[in-house]
Amino acid sequence: MSRLNLLAGLLCLGGVAVLGILYGQASITGGLGQTVFAGGLALAGCLFLLAATERTTALAGRRVDLQDCSGLGDIAVGVAVFGGFATAPAGVEGVAYIVLVGIGGLSAVLFGLVGLAEKYDAL
Repeated sequence: MSRLNLLAGLLCLGGVAVLGILYGQASITGGLGQTVFAGGLALAGCLFLLAATERTTALAGRRVDLQDCSGLGDIAVGVAVFGGFATAPAGVEGVAYIVLVGIGGLSAVLFGLVGLAEKYDAL
């Protein structure tokens, strides 16, 4: 059992639960940005928990390493961060916000993609 993936999964799912408890249902389903953020975090949490099992399974006759779900979880976190684009403030603060959200989301997506590519010698 991978403790790091277990922790990441529990933190992602816990973050969605805390959002719902502290700020109500509207913080999760109040609009496109909130839904993308909460859904992306929930998906990432599930993927990290799958990766924590460190098992191998067969899917359509092919061997699938569930540890790869960790890289997919990184990509899902990046997608969740991109949900922040929907709530950008106006003005100069909005531009800075969009740049920071873009960098954060892109770095998470690239981290997952590069990790998977290195594993399968695709770089």
